[in-house]
Amino acid sequence: MIFTKTLKGKLSLLLLCLTITPCLIIGALSYYNSTRALNNASISDLEHIAKNVLSMCKAQQELLQDYVNSDMNI
Repeated sequence: MIFTKTLKGKLSLLLLCLTITPCLIIGALSYYNSTRALNNASISDLEHIAKNVLSMCKAQQELLQDYVNSDMNI
């Protein structure tokens, strides 16, 4: 290899490794944290949507039951 023949090359290779390694570690940790945060947010949103759909179904059921009771009285 070209870098390993001279002291300058060896130092350059060492500095390159010392620069790239922390960047890769920080990038991997950032990716993991953002993926976990997005998953948690999507699960939370789905729970809210499910609760809202259930509330809408209950309201519709009450409305239809009122119509049925009204029609039965007629």
